[in-house]
Amino acid sequence: AAAHNENPEIIATLIKAGADIEAKKTSDETPLHEAAAWNENPEIVATLIKAGADIEAKDTSDETLLHRAAAHNENPEIIAMLIEAGADIEAKNIYKGTPLHVAAAHNENPEIVATLIKAGADIEAKDTFDRNPLHEAARWNENPEIIAMLIEAGADVNAKSYDGKKPLYGAKENENRDKSKTISIINIINKNNNLIKKTRALFTEKNSIPTKTRFKLISINILVAICIGLTIDYIPSFLKGILSLLILSHLAYQVTMINIKYISEKSTTTKRRLASMGIDFILLFFVAIVSDYIPESIETVMAFIISVHFIYQLFAIIIGFFKKKLKK
Repeated sequence: AAAHNENPEIIATLIKAGADIEAKKTSDETPLHEAAAWNENPEIVATLIKAGADIEAKDTSDETLLHRAAAHNENPEIIAMLIEAGADIEAKNIYKGTPLHVAAAHNENPEIVATLIKAGADIEAKDTFDRNPLHEAARWNENPEIIAMLIEAGADVNAKSYDGKKPLYGAKENENRDKSKTISIINIINKNNNLIKKTRALFTEKNSIPTKTRFKLISINILVAICIGLTIDYIPSFLKGILSLLILSHLAYQVTMINIKYISEKSTTTKRRLASMGIDFILLFFVAIVSDYIPESIETVMAFIISVHFIYQLFAIIIGFFKKKLKK
């Protein structure tokens, strides 16, 4: 009745007559599991929840009501209702797949995926096999719109599973999907991938100076600042400001271009952040050493910029650490 009967009065009558709302099938599915998966009338789900049905009940595959609804139900109202009732949007099944994983793989209604993303589902959640929702969609879903939606939401088209496979590989691997749909999916992924490559090429073109050379230029900036400090009493006041501005601007530009190169090459890892913090520490040390020889304005601004960058990297590492812990 919970799965296929769309009359809430029937459900209410059965409950009133003493029907067990937590009765389980062979695979431990409860009536609310069945309603969430197959019944498109929100009132049925609402009736069971109101009667006290367990919103976090799991079957033998550790799938919650939200997993089942995300995989099979095409009514986004059901998804929204379960989330509002307290269903865990990041719950994991035995393969560590989230509701977004199963929706991306099996549900052809884009509104289901959109509802989960809007509610805050992690677009880059990894299952046991290190596959994200885009991997699942590319491999199994028949609707190209799902792939386009995930990419638009920020899914990484170059994410690799445990065996090094990207979503594009999964798209080509599905032999049962209509060829025209497969081609459409491959084109969507390739289009986004080409955009990434063009962006990286643009960064590379503008960042053709080797990083070592940029660090040398930064060192020259510091030496020039020292020279200004030594001759500060002999430089006209208006010229002090101009020279300070030029040195500061050039220093900021070189540091920015170094960071752009790192970003264009790959995503920032913890090791890169720690290395960046090490460079910040060395620069702060240098500023402290030469503080008596450089104009106070340059010293203050340099120390402030370096300190802010150091703190930013530290917080990014801490936040990343806790995110990983919470996912586990």
